[in-house]
Amino acid sequence: MARRALSPDGRVAYVEMSRAEFAKLLDCRPEDLITWAELLPAEDPVEGIYRFRSQEALRLARQRAAVLRTRMSLGAVKAIEAEGKLDAYASLAKDCPAGITAHVYRSFLVLVLVQQKTGLMLDAEGLALRANLLEMDPETSEPRQSAAMARKHLRLLQAVGLLRAGEGRWEFSRLPSCLTRSG
Repeated sequence: MARRALSPDGRVAYVEMSRAEFAKLLDCRPEDLITWAELLPAEDPVEGIYRFRSQEALRLARQRAAVLRTRMSLGAVKAIEAEGKLDAYASLAKDCPAGITAHVYRSFLVLVLVQQKTGLMLDAEGLALRANLLEMDPETSEPRQSAAMARKHLRLLQAVGLLRAGEGRWEFSRLPSCLTRSG
């Protein structure tokens, strides 16, 4: 059971919990926490004890776990956190279907929004531009739009059944909850 330690003035100094309790809180498996230890370190890795000294530290752990549950790599999560986008990706992850990362789901949202607003069926180049999908140019070491990454995202979205090419437009098997009246 999670334990609270109080400071001399009666405030909560920290909250401590076991790996199993923390996994339940984050809606993941205890084994996941071991794999994600670089971003969600335990106070005592051997005993599997997690300690949080602030609400902010716990909020950050929850956001990281939400994105990691979408199977994004540790490196990718570090990168989006460094760019200040962790909060946005954690919000995306809440609605993200199984089988794709929050990064790919973001591309899906761009396709839905652009098609609903403009009627355009984006191709890989258009998706790369509008979703700002970048790769490093090997010759110049500068970032450039990545149509190859966009094609990969389109294939993944079709493979998991979220997207299908129709007559001049994309057909979506479901709309994101943020775009529906009930969402």
